[in-house]
Amino acid sequence: MVGTLLHPPRGEAAEDAVTHADPSAPVTLAVLTVFTVVGAGALLRRIEWLTEEADRSLMNLTVRLLLPCLILDTTLGNAALRETRNVLWPPLLGAAGVLVGIGLAWLVARLAGRRLGLAAPARRRTWTLAVGIQNWGYIPIPLVKLLFDQGTLGVLLVHNVGVEMAFWTVGVLALTGAGTGLGWRGALNPPSLAVVAGVALNRLGAAPVLPGFALSAVRMLGEACIPVALLLVGATAADHLQEAGGRKDAASLFTASALRLGLVPAVLVAAALLLPLSLELRRVLLVQAAMPSAMFPVVLARYHDGDPATALRVMLATSLIALVTTPLWLSVTLPLLPR
Repeated sequence: MVGTLLHPPRGEAAEDAVTHADPSAPVTLAVLTVFTVVGAGALLRRIEWLTEEADRSLMNLTVRLLLPCLILDTTLGNAALRETRNVLWPPLLGAAGVLVGIGLAWLVARLAGRRLGLAAPARRRTWTLAVGIQNWGYIPIPLVKLLFDQGTLGVLLVHNVGVEMAFWTVGVLALTGAGTGLGWRGALNPPSLAVVAGVALNRLGAAPVLPGFALSAVRMLGEACIPVALLLVGATAADHLQEAGGRKDAASLFTASALRLGLVPAVLVAAALLLPLSLELRRVLLVQAAMPSAMFPVVLARYHDGDPATALRVMLATSLIALVTTPLWLSVTLPLLPR
């Protein structure tokens, strides 16, 4: 089983690995694999092998080079992305998922904010964004790589373009109460541009005529993306553990977890099972549904006068609970997908 996770099967064999026998076993191992690397990042920060001074360089390297290389390696020659529905529907549903999450969180904060300790506007807006948007990249990407085939991973990366668009427009609006001028420009980042380029080249059938050494170099760089990114996630979380452990927010954290890991997933699972979607996109929606809150609202709250401690507490609380709920959601829902 561990060998299957380290070298996942492709095509129908990948589907069989998850939907037959005990479906919870590979899912649980995949989740533990991801969070173990995150924990290694936290440990490296504590023993000062991964310093804060290195964070900006490593983040730039990851976002501007390694992740675009992973995207290009995944999209070029990807048969699933030659289907029009796997190019059009994923970004639309990615954006819709963010709108549903932020909308439900905004409604709860509006109706019960004072009872949840969210009376301060900055805290309420930050809580809304943190609850409303799931981790769309550095946890679901390795999970999909471990559990499924390249076709599903390609659809996930296209789906994430829609998430990025919604985050930089509706997400920033939810946090600030006004536009910042960054909206569409923020979404036009190297990973999103790599998706557009990779999908276009794939549709043109360009992979066979590209130099083999260049494709090999892109693959080599892309394979480094996820380990580096997960180590950075762990290191960043370790920096703020003390800050997050200050004031007790049991009511707001319980509500945040119920929304992020309960109600919002139920909506996305219903969409995955009921809408006429491809198998790859159904899998992507189920993985996204099971994700905890994203880390990037912590950073965004710092730059827009929000409450980064609130965002961090929501992220840490949902991530810890997701160690249990993510395998549970996936092991229950994946076998329900039509064959």
